[in-house]
Amino acid sequence: MNRLIRMSLLPAILLATMLIVGCNSAQEAADTAPAATSSPPSTPAPQAAPAVPAAPAAPAAQTVETPPAAPAENEDLTRGIAQWEQGHFDAAIAALTKAIQKQPGDVEPLVTRGMVYYDKQDLDHAIADFTRALQDENADRGALHGRARAYYEKGELDKALGDLKRALQTEPDDAEALALEGAIFHERDQLGEALTALDRSLQADPKNIAALLTRGQVYYERDDFEKAIADFTATLALDPKNGEALRFRGRSYYEQDELDKALADLNEALQADPQNAEAFAARGLVHYERDDLDKAIADYSQAIQLDPENAEALQHRATAYADQENLEKALADCNDAIRLEPEADHAYACRARLCLAKGDLEQALADCDRLIGRDAEDAQSHYLRGSVYAAQQKWPSAIADYTEAIRLDDEYADAYSGRADAYEQTAATDKAQADRDQLAKLDAE
Repeated sequence: MNRLIRMSLLPAILLATMLIVGCNSAQEAADTAPAATSSPPSTPAPQAAPAVPAAPAAPAAQTVETPPAAPAENEDLTRGIAQWEQGHFDAAIAALTKAIQKQPGDVEPLVTRGMVYYDKQDLDHAIADFTRALQDENADRGALHGRARAYYEKGELDKALGDLKRALQTEPDDAEALALEGAIFHERDQLGEALTALDRSLQADPKNIAALLTRGQVYYERDDFEKAIADFTATLALDPKNGEALRFRGRSYYEQDELDKALADLNEALQADPQNAEAFAARGLVHYERDDLDKAIADYSQAIQLDPENAEALQHRATAYADQENLEKALADCNDAIRLEPEADHAYACRARLCLAKGDLEQALADCDRLIGRDAEDAQSHYLRGSVYAAQQKWPSAIADYTEAIRLDDEYADAYSGRADAYEQTAATDKAQADRDQLAKLDAE
């Protein structure tokens, strides 16, 4: 799975889940409180961590009311919640720790502290609090959701799925648990299972932004761009400034060659989040398709400045530099992309072409051999290796690769042209003329 297009999905899912769980936990606590006492304050929706500015806010966050004044014994809990809302995580944890010490049998301060630890990205402490809360028979699904999210963030997907399974056993239509389950399957490239979970999530809650975003990405990765666009559009109807939905819809429009729509969405995505490296990289692709190499390179460069390990942006900038015949910069970008992502086939293909142009035929051939070793059915790789063999005047080998490229793509004009030249070098003039005749037919079409 190309992880590029998954960037920023996780905050969307996790924060949306927190919002619902926090509200549900508070409501369940209110429902079970004795009539003679006031219910504990509702746990408010957690604030998005500063490190993830692009994460969309779920609609539920707009409807959470200020909790009523708590009785004196809950002052520490109230103070902790207030500090959490302001992003003062350490102060919130200190107050919530006092609340836990004063009321060790109350799971709400414990679950709340776990959520604060999660927002602070102190995942081990978050998991410890959620685990402790789950030892109490009064613990609700909020603790299971919280621990599943923390496990997910740590990459411990089996443990996350275990908690979600427990949550779904008690509530099969738990939209947030199903959305997170779908995200985990997506992470594992189990796209069929992801769609099943996400469909169920959206049946339970058609306005679940996290599920819509994830399902849109699954459709994108299946090349079902119409459905992807529909899900991203539905997300934007709920949250018009959702930068991730704008970016992914822009990428989907790009794949459908709707470049004006793609550019409009990506411009808006960058207005929503000017630090979004992936949006700059995607907009660079649109400029490149419009043959505006300077703008393309500027956007790729901005993406790389924001994310120096963005291998895809490096690969695409290398291609743009090569088109400008700036071979040294192009080669440097290819080498950097391969260093960051050793499986980056596009970078190897680009480097092979550059080395061929520079006369480094040994490196060009090594890159072509690697590409064909990974995918023997790629016509372009065979054409490229045929060109290297032709440069080495190894005509039979060149003819063999050009022939394979034509077998894989019988309208590959450059392969017919290359093979015709190679035939002429071996005095096979009839075959050369046949290829030139076929080339003329292709040109006429």
